[in-house]
Amino acid sequence: MPKLSYPNTWVDFLDGADDCTVAVPLGLTYASAVTSPKNIAFVPGTPHAVFSTVAGAMAIRNAIVNDCVPR
Repeated sequence: MPKLSYPNTWVDFLDGADDCTVAVPLGLTYASAVTSPKNIAFVPGTPHAVFSTVAGAMAIRNAIVNDCVPR
């Protein structure tokens, strides 16, 4: 597995805790290869479409507001 680096970039990985698709294990494989600073989170009560719940939409919003800063 290649190591992936995104200089000066924080990477947020948000998965739905109720997502039963292959996207979760594939996403975790990718996330584990990223060497840049990152956050991996599972949003409770949220399916694959993370944005489709209030909790998911707020997690996306918070990731953007809190982590989109000059580095």
